[in-house]
Amino acid sequence: MNCPRCGASNDDGSRFCYNCGTALDTSTTVLPTPPVVVPLPPTETKEQGLWNQPFPPAPQPMQPYGYAPMLPQNSSMAITSMVLGIVGWVFPVLVLSIGAVVTGHMARAEIRRSGGQLGGDGMAIAGLVLGYLQIGLYAVGLCLAVGFFALVFLGLAAAS
Repeated sequence: MNCPRCGASNDDGSRFCYNCGTALDTSTTVLPTPPVVVPLPPTETKEQGLWNQPFPPAPQPMQPYGYAPMLPQNSSMAITSMVLGIVGWVFPVLVLSIGAVVTGHMARAEIRRSGGQLGGDGMAIAGLVLGYLQIGLYAVGLCLAVGFFALVFLGLAAAS
């Protein structure tokens, strides 16, 4: 016997459908439902003016109520770049600043290739800026140190 609700095949003596739990009435026979007939729209001609009417606007999908939009996951390279840039200012080590610049460029390339699946471009830029500023300060300090030692050396050479 077939279930009138889900159409599942059941044993002849069953009182309930094993698939959906609907009570199977063995005393009545269930007739299949007739198919739904959808009438075709009437054929229109250009003279009747329906060709010149605009289409109705398509319904817009609605955002489910109460759910925040999903934000993309941050790139781990971007986080690393920003952390190295900050730590490079706290502990002035040139290697940290170079690491911030390298991972910052790698993070920006990774974010561009992800097609919107990864975020964190601002963190990568922050790491790049901090790293480049620190490297610039190292370069200025090196030039000042070389200039100072050159003046001292030339001053000692001229005095003798």
